[in-house]
Amino acid sequence: MQTLKRKLRDVIRDSPRLYSIFLKLSLGRQLKLPTADTDCHLTGFPRSANTYSHYLAKGVFPDFKFITHVHTIASLRVARKLEVPVAIIFRNPVDCVISMCLKYKKESTDVAAIDGYFYDYIHYHQWILQQLPDAAFFQFEDVTKHSKEFITQLADFLNKEVDSVGLESCLSEIKSAFNDREKLKDPDGSSLPQQSRIAKKVEFDAAVKKSALFEPSMECYQMLKDQLS
Repeated sequence: MQTLKRKLRDVIRDSPRLYSIFLKLSLGRQLKLPTADTDCHLTGFPRSANTYSHYLAKGVFPDFKFITHVHTIASLRVARKLEVPVAIIFRNPVDCVISMCLKYKKESTDVAAIDGYFYDYIHYHQWILQQLPDAAFFQFEDVTKHSKEFITQLADFLNKEVDSVGLESCLSEIKSAFNDREKLKDPDGSSLPQQSRIAKKVEFDAAVKKSALFEPSMECYQMLKDQLS
């Protein structure tokens, strides 16, 4: 039954039309998809520095139209069809799953939730690896710890010039504004490192590595890292 539910969910979330209808009817939300005038679909699996990478990119390139935070294959299909440049931010699956568990207040004993997050991680990234050979790939740590290099490489990918002289000060201002904004969030949902989450992460680390999907997710992660070379 769980497998059937996942497959049905995949059919809906992977289809631009079906997912748009689903969001409209169930949550009253409009699905934001890439359009012909989108400059870049900057995206990734949830909890992979999506917010931070977009904040950096939009701060440096304010006139660029970025589509982000969709987290589904549906938006990637549209980007591929319209030939919109796609930049993927990816993260270690264990960190993604733990971060999602904490954000959505799951327990370390919730095997179904943990397996579900691993399944989604694999499904999402396998499609990208198979269907988006021209995408740019950026690792979570490179975005969060080496933001200047990330912006420079993103600019190269988008054939966009960047003021290398003023970039450092520009990024410093962007990071300061980002930190002020994130401090207002629930610590478990914030994009900033939180001391209160450290003990919880240790507890979850052992639990998630017991999942049958842990090893397959790590294999997928390695394939993503191979795209960087």
